[in-house]
Amino acid sequence: LPTINGKDFDIHYGSGISPESISVYNSEFECIHNTDEPCPTDLLEEGTYYLVITVIEQGKFIPLQGKHESSCYEYAYKIVIQNEEN
Repeated sequence: LPTINGKDFDIHYGSGISPESISVYNSEFECIHNTDEPCPTDLLEEGTYYLVITVIEQGKFIPLQGKHESSCYEYAYKIVIQNEEN
């Protein structure tokens, strides 16, 4: 998995992409945060976490249905947080 070192990062969504949810798992893969709001990284203590971002991508417009196709994707990252002294 791609690794993020530290708490300071931003999530940017591309055109036609909308956020669905953000989940954070601890090192034992227990879900400790699941919401459609940004991850409160200031609450994370030193350790290893896993971040899963679920997004919806807007596809082609379907005239007969009067709406767009959509696909759901999940992106996973490893977050390593260390004391500033380390």
